Amino acid sequence: SFPTRRSSDLSGTLAECRAELRAVYGRQIVAVPLRRPGLRQLAPPRLFATGQARAEAIPARVQALVAQGRPVLVGVDTVAEAQALSVRLNAAGIDHQRLDARHDADEAAVVAMAGQAGTVTVATRMAGRGTDIELGAGVAERGGLHVLCCQDNASARLDRQCIGRAARQGDPGSAEVWHALDASIWQSGGASVGLLRRRQQDAQGVLSVPAAVVLAWSRRLQRAHQAQEMQRRRRLLEQDRTWQKQLAFIHLHA
Repeated sequence: SFPTRRSSDLSGTLAECRAELRAVYGRQIVAVPLRRPGLRQLAPPRLFATGQARAEAIPARVQALVAQGRPVLVGVDTVAEAQALSVRLNAAGIDHQRLDARHDADEAAVVAMAGQAGTVTVATRMAGRGTDIELGAGVAERGGLHVLCCQDNASARLDRQCIGRAARQGDPGSAEVWHALDASIWQSGGASVGLLRRRQQDAQGVLSVPAAVVLAWSRRLQRAHQAQEMQRRRRLLEQDRTWQKQLAFIHLHA
Protein backbone atom coordinates (compact mmCIF):
# COMPACT_ATOMS: atom_id res chain seq x y z
CA SER A 1 0.00 0.00 0.00
CA PHE A 2 1.06 3.55 -0.66
CA PRO A 3 1.79 5.88 2.30
CA THR A 4 -0.71 8.62 3.09
CA ARG A 5 0.26 11.92 1.49
CA ARG A 6 0.17 14.90 3.82
CA SER A 7 0.98 18.57 3.49
CA SER A 8 1.54 21.17 6.16
CA ASP A 9 2.86 24.66 6.69
CA LEU A 10 3.36 27.12 9.49
CA SER A 11 2.31 30.76 9.76
CA GLY A 12 1.55 33.16 12.55
CA THR A 13 -1.19 34.99 10.63
CA LEU A 14 -3.44 32.39 9.00
CA ALA A 15 -6.46 32.66 11.29
CA GLU A 16 -8.20 35.15 8.97
CA CYS A 17 -7.84 32.69 6.06
CA ARG A 18 -9.39 29.73 7.88
CA ALA A 19 -12.61 29.72 5.82
CA GLU A 20 -10.83 29.98 2.47
CA LEU A 21 -8.32 27.28 3.28
CA ARG A 22 -11.13 24.93 4.23
CA ALA A 23 -13.52 25.78 1.38
CA VAL A 24 -11.07 26.13 -1.51
CA TYR A 25 -8.11 23.97 -0.58
CA GLY A 26 -9.66 21.51 1.89
CA ARG A 27 -7.11 22.36 4.57
CA GLN A 28 -7.71 22.87 8.28
CA ILE A 29 -5.91 25.16 10.72
CA VAL A 30 -4.59 23.98 14.06
CA ALA A 31 -3.71 26.74 16.51
CA VAL A 32 -0.46 26.19 18.38
CA PRO A 33 -0.39 27.89 21.82
CA LEU A 34 2.22 30.56 22.41
CA ARG A 35 5.43 29.28 23.99
CA ARG A 36 5.34 32.24 26.37
CA PRO A 37 2.44 34.53 27.38
CA GLY A 38 1.93 37.46 25.01
CA LEU A 39 2.61 40.85 26.59
CA ARG A 40 1.82 43.11 23.65
CA GLN A 41 -0.18 46.25 24.49
CA LEU A 42 -2.37 47.72 21.72
CA ALA A 43 -3.20 51.43 21.72
CA PRO A 44 -6.52 52.61 20.21
CA PRO A 45 -6.38 53.12 16.43
CA ARG A 46 -6.51 56.61 14.96
CA LEU A 47 -8.15 57.75 11.74
CA PHE A 48 -6.52 60.70 10.00
CA ALA A 49 -8.33 62.74 7.38
CA THR A 50 -5.45 62.31 4.92
CA GLY A 51 -2.23 60.41 4.52
CA GLN A 52 -0.45 63.76 4.47
CA ALA A 53 -1.76 64.66 7.93
CA ARG A 54 -0.70 61.26 9.23
CA ALA A 55 2.80 61.62 7.81
CA GLU A 56 3.18 65.05 9.40
CA ALA A 57 2.19 63.65 12.81
CA ILE A 58 4.67 60.76 12.82
CA PRO A 59 7.87 62.64 13.87
CA ALA A 60 6.31 64.06 17.03
CA ARG A 61 5.04 60.63 18.09
CA VAL A 62 8.42 59.07 17.41
CA GLN A 63 10.21 61.79 19.38
CA ALA A 64 7.95 61.20 22.39
CA LEU A 65 8.70 57.48 22.39
CA VAL A 66 12.44 57.95 21.89
CA ALA A 67 12.45 60.35 24.84
CA GLN A 68 11.26 57.39 26.95
CA GLY A 69 14.29 55.39 25.82
CA ARG A 70 12.20 53.01 23.72
CA PRO A 71 13.00 51.70 20.25
CA VAL A 72 10.41 52.51 17.58
CA LEU A 73 9.56 50.77 14.33
CA VAL A 74 7.35 52.65 11.86
CA GLY A 75 5.64 50.50 9.23
CA VAL A 76 4.72 52.15 5.92
CA ASP A 77 3.27 50.86 2.66
CA THR A 78 5.86 51.55 -0.01
CA VAL A 79 9.51 52.36 -0.63
CA ALA A 80 8.46 55.85 -1.75
CA GLU A 81 6.63 56.43 1.55
CA ALA A 82 9.65 55.17 3.48
CA GLN A 83 11.89 57.62 1.63
CA ALA A 84 9.46 60.51 2.21
CA LEU A 85 9.21 59.69 5.92
CA SER A 86 12.99 59.50 6.12
CA VAL A 87 13.17 63.07 4.84
CA ARG A 88 10.68 64.18 7.52
CA LEU A 89 12.57 62.43 10.28
CA ASN A 90 15.85 63.97 9.14
CA ALA A 91 14.23 67.41 9.14
CA ALA A 92 13.13 66.80 12.73
CA GLY A 93 16.65 65.73 13.71
CA ILE A 94 15.65 62.12 14.37
CA ASP A 95 18.36 59.57 13.61
CA HIS A 96 16.91 56.43 12.03
CA GLN A 97 17.48 53.42 9.82
CA ARG A 98 15.39 52.32 6.86
CA LEU A 99 14.31 48.81 5.85
CA ASP A 100 12.80 48.71 2.39
CA ALA A 101 13.65 45.18 1.13
CA ARG A 102 15.99 46.71 -1.47
CA HIS A 103 19.28 46.04 0.30
CA ASP A 104 19.13 42.47 1.56
CA ALA A 105 22.79 42.40 2.59
CA ASP A 106 22.27 45.25 5.07
CA GLU A 107 18.84 44.21 6.30
CA ALA A 108 20.01 41.74 8.95
CA ALA A 109 22.29 44.36 10.49
CA VAL A 110 19.48 46.92 10.63
CA VAL A 111 17.06 44.44 12.21
CA ALA A 112 19.68 43.45 14.74
CA MET A 113 19.86 47.05 15.97
CA ALA A 114 16.12 47.81 15.83
CA GLY A 115 15.54 46.84 19.46
CA GLN A 116 18.21 49.06 20.99
CA ALA A 117 17.13 51.94 23.23
CA GLY A 118 16.15 55.04 21.25
CA THR A 119 16.61 53.37 17.86
CA VAL A 120 14.15 54.37 15.14
CA THR A 121 13.54 52.08 12.16
CA VAL A 122 11.31 52.72 9.15
CA ALA A 123 10.17 49.54 7.39
CA THR A 124 8.08 48.78 4.34
CA ARG A 125 5.57 45.94 4.26
CA MET A 126 7.95 43.33 2.85
CA ALA A 127 11.12 44.24 4.73
CA GLY A 128 12.37 42.12 7.60
CA ARG A 129 9.21 40.08 8.04
CA GLY A 130 9.41 37.12 10.39
CA THR A 131 12.54 38.39 12.10
CA ASP A 132 12.68 38.55 15.88
CA ILE A 133 13.92 41.93 17.06
CA GLU A 134 15.96 41.41 20.21
CA LEU A 135 15.61 44.08 22.88
CA GLY A 136 18.69 45.94 24.03
CA ALA A 137 19.78 46.48 27.61
CA GLY A 138 17.13 48.13 29.75
CA VAL A 139 14.56 48.31 26.95
CA ALA A 140 12.22 45.71 28.44
CA GLU A 141 11.93 47.75 31.63
CA ARG A 142 10.91 50.79 29.54
CA GLY A 143 8.10 48.93 27.78
CA GLY A 144 9.92 47.24 24.90
CA LEU A 145 9.70 47.94 21.19
CA HIS A 146 6.83 50.14 19.98
CA VAL A 147 5.42 49.58 16.48
CA LEU A 148 3.61 52.43 14.76
CA CYS A 149 1.72 50.84 11.88
CA CYS A 150 0.99 53.44 9.20
CA GLN A 151 0.12 50.88 6.54
CA ASP A 152 -3.30 50.97 4.86
CA ASN A 153 -3.55 47.21 4.62
CA ALA A 154 -6.34 45.49 2.73
CA SER A 155 -5.92 42.44 4.95
CA ALA A 156 -5.97 42.02 8.71
CA ARG A 157 -3.17 39.49 8.25
CA LEU A 158 -0.86 42.27 7.08
CA ASP A 159 -1.85 44.40 10.06
CA ARG A 160 -0.84 41.59 12.37
CA GLN A 161 2.40 41.01 10.51
CA CYS A 162 3.32 44.62 11.16
CA ILE A 163 2.28 44.97 14.80
CA GLY A 164 3.54 41.45 15.46
CA ARG A 165 7.11 42.70 15.24
CA ALA A 166 6.70 44.01 18.77
CA ALA A 167 6.48 41.79 21.87
CA ARG A 168 7.76 38.59 20.30
CA GLN A 169 8.90 35.57 22.31
CA GLY A 170 7.26 36.86 25.48
CA ASP A 171 8.99 40.25 25.41
CA PRO A 172 7.07 43.38 26.43
CA GLY A 173 6.07 45.73 23.63
CA SER A 174 3.29 47.85 22.24
CA ALA A 175 1.75 48.87 18.95
CA GLU A 176 -0.80 51.20 17.43
CA VAL A 177 -2.37 51.55 13.99
CA TRP A 178 -2.85 54.88 12.22
CA HIS A 179 -5.29 54.88 9.30
CA ALA A 180 -5.73 57.48 6.55
CA LEU A 181 -9.23 58.09 5.23
CA ASP A 182 -8.00 58.88 1.71
CA ALA A 183 -6.30 55.47 1.36
CA SER A 184 -7.75 53.18 -1.30
CA ILE A 185 -9.05 50.59 1.17
CA TRP A 186 -11.11 53.26 2.94
CA GLN A 187 -12.26 54.86 -0.29
CA SER A 188 -13.64 51.47 -1.35
CA GLY A 189 -16.31 51.95 1.32
CA GLY A 190 -18.07 54.53 -0.85
CA ALA A 191 -20.37 57.30 0.38
CA SER A 192 -21.00 55.75 3.81
CA VAL A 193 -17.30 55.95 4.68
CA GLY A 194 -17.14 59.41 3.11
CA LEU A 195 -19.47 60.65 5.84
CA LEU A 196 -16.63 60.19 8.31
CA ARG A 197 -14.83 63.06 6.59
CA ARG A 198 -17.40 65.45 8.03
CA ARG A 199 -16.34 64.63 11.58
CA GLN A 200 -14.40 67.26 13.47
CA GLN A 201 -10.58 67.11 13.28
CA ASP A 202 -8.03 67.91 15.94
CA ALA A 203 -4.88 69.93 15.32
CA GLN A 204 -3.10 66.87 13.86
CA GLY A 205 -5.89 66.01 11.45
CA VAL A 206 -7.23 63.09 13.50
CA LEU A 207 -10.97 62.64 12.98
CA SER A 208 -13.15 62.52 16.09
CA VAL A 209 -14.29 58.96 15.47
CA PRO A 210 -14.40 56.50 18.41
CA ALA A 211 -11.66 53.87 18.29
CA ALA A 212 -14.25 51.08 18.29
CA VAL A 213 -15.86 52.57 15.17
CA VAL A 214 -12.50 52.93 13.42
CA LEU A 215 -11.67 49.30 14.17
CA ALA A 216 -15.11 48.06 13.09
CA TRP A 217 -14.96 49.93 9.76
CA SER A 218 -11.40 48.78 9.11
CA ARG A 219 -12.32 45.14 9.66
CA ARG A 220 -15.48 45.47 7.56
CA LEU A 221 -13.60 46.92 4.60
CA GLN A 222 -10.87 44.33 4.89
CA ARG A 223 -13.39 41.48 4.97
CA ALA A 224 -15.08 42.82 1.84
CA HIS A 225 -11.77 43.08 0.03
CA GLN A 226 -10.70 39.62 1.13
CA ALA A 227 -14.00 38.12 -0.04
CA GLN A 228 -13.37 39.54 -3.51
CA GLU A 229 -9.81 38.24 -3.51
CA MET A 230 -10.99 34.82 -2.34
CA GLN A 231 -13.39 34.57 -5.28
CA ARG A 232 -10.63 35.59 -7.67
CA ARG A 233 -8.28 32.95 -6.30
CA ARG A 234 -11.04 30.33 -6.44
CA ARG A 235 -11.69 31.08 -10.13
CA LEU A 236 -7.98 30.85 -10.92
CA LEU A 237 -7.71 27.52 -9.11
CA GLU A 238 -10.76 26.12 -10.91
CA GLN A 239 -9.36 27.30 -14.23
CA ASP A 240 -6.03 25.69 -13.47
CA ARG A 241 -7.71 22.38 -12.62
CA THR A 242 -9.71 22.52 -15.85
CA TRP A 243 -6.55 23.07 -17.88
CA GLN A 244 -4.85 20.17 -16.10
CA LYS A 245 -7.72 17.84 -17.03
CA GLN A 246 -7.68 19.01 -20.63
CA LEU A 247 -3.91 18.57 -20.90
CA ALA A 248 -4.13 15.12 -19.32
CA PHE A 249 -6.85 14.12 -21.84
CA ILE A 250 -4.77 15.37 -24.78
CA HIS A 251 -1.67 13.54 -23.52
CA LEU A 252 -3.67 10.32 -23.02
CA HIS A 253 -5.01 10.38 -26.59
CA ALA A 254 -1.92 11.75 -28.31
